[in-house]
Amino acid sequence: MHPQLEALASPGTSAARRSSAKKVVDAAISSKAPHANCARSFKKLFERAPLEALAVFDAAADYVASIS
Repeated sequence: MHPQLEALASPGTSAARRSSAKKVVDAAISSKAPHANCARSFKKLFERAPLEALAVFDAAADYVASIS
């Protein structure tokens, strides 16, 4: 979800890309999403500390790659 949050935060993001990113973020934080609380917490982290959010995203990506 980090790339989508970056797209939403960047003023240079095209309207089409922004719309696509918003759909992903909205779906992830929806009460219907199985990991909504995690996604909401990550979104808050991104808003408060973007570099820390990037580090968490990278660590999660490394973990997923290591178990695949």
